[in-house]
Amino acid sequence: MKLYDSAMSIANTFEIANNINCFMVDVKEPDGYHCRIKNTFCKVCASLQTERKKQLECENIHRHGIMQAEKWGGKYEYLCPAGAAFICATLQENGEAQCGIAAGPFLMVDLKEFINEDLEQVFSGEITRNLRIQAGELPYLNSGRVSHMANILTMITAYAVEHDNYQMRIMQQVAKSQSDIYDSLQELKDETIYDNEYPIRQEKILKSYIAQGDKAAAQKVLNEILGHIFFCSGGGLEYIKARIIELIVILSRAAIEGGADVNEVFGLNRNYISEVQSFTSLDDLNPWLAGILIRFTNIVFEFSATKHAEQIKHIMTYVRRNYMMKITLNDISSDTNLSVSYLSKIFKDETGQNISAYINQVRVENAKLFLLDESIPITDVSYLSGFDDQSYFSKVFKKLSGLTPGKYREMKGNI
Repeated sequence: MKLYDSAMSIANTFEIANNINCFMVDVKEPDGYHCRIKNTFCKVCASLQTERKKQLECENIHRHGIMQAEKWGGKYEYLCPAGAAFICATLQENGEAQCGIAAGPFLMVDLKEFINEDLEQVFSGEITRNLRIQAGELPYLNSGRVSHMANILTMITAYAVEHDNYQMRIMQQVAKSQSDIYDSLQELKDETIYDNEYPIRQEKILKSYIAQGDKAAAQKVLNEILGHIFFCSGGGLEYIKARIIELIVILSRAAIEGGADVNEVFGLNRNYISEVQSFTSLDDLNPWLAGILIRFTNIVFEFSATKHAEQIKHIMTYVRRNYMMKITLNDISSDTNLSVSYLSKIFKDETGQNISAYINQVRVENAKLFLLDESIPITDVSYLSGFDDQSYFSKVFKKLSGLTPGKYREMKGNI
């Protein structure tokens, strides 16, 4: 229902802004759109068709338009059987058109031509005075303006779908987050001896997951940290706000380390740190923070300026999921359906580093997490991180972090 509410809102806004009739088309109800059409011309034309032809030649035309829009990049321009023009755009869910927005009718030809050629041909001769009058009320748009309006409608619907999906992800994440935080609080309360020391190690793990763009793992660790903060706060909202501001700084630094644009992150930071002061309850603060985490992890892998965004993202995802195993260019080639030479070229062109360097980067970032757990021998950390050779692991680790694995463990990651 959220998608349909958005569609109705878009139709209303577009109609008011452009003074052109606009309505929602539900593709699941092929005959259900007529009741939504407020334009008098269409009502009079439909009535005359029913009287003279005993059928509606325009039946299902708007549903057909929406389905065509799905095929042709989200928008479509079309004429009804009477010759009046419409534009439409789709709203999709799970890659399938659920409903759409249609705007019209309007004229793209001279009124006299429309009446004498289009309408009289449809109705095989004389048309009623009322239909002529209503045709005269239709707005005229030249082809250039129609194209621009179709583009605007497409952009609005695309934004609405993404916004609804984003809000849904936040709602789902908040529900899970609240459950995880509650579980974390219960674990803390059940412990007979509780260490009040702030979980610095969890912060480092959180930063690593954000830098890798791993939303699920990052959210899980963040929930553990929030559970600790809420437990130690004694219900003091100001204390919680102070800790939240510190977390925002950590999230932003991690996003930058992961490759996010510095100016974009700092711009978000200024807004977030200002907004946190306005909250008066934890119920409002938690979903807001969940949204921030999603935004920061998203921008780590936003490649809006690259020509091969999806391919690069796919390669990076494959590496992050398989870093513990031996990875060859042939493996990545098979997974991405790209030739070895092509994927190597586009990755280098778009990221500035070759794939082997990126693989080592991901392995070192995960090695840092393993090193924080002193129960894992350093020799095992090497293999758990995907390195076959201990000496090579030490060499790469020092090159990328500035420290040997042993020194990093000794300093507990505080570099």
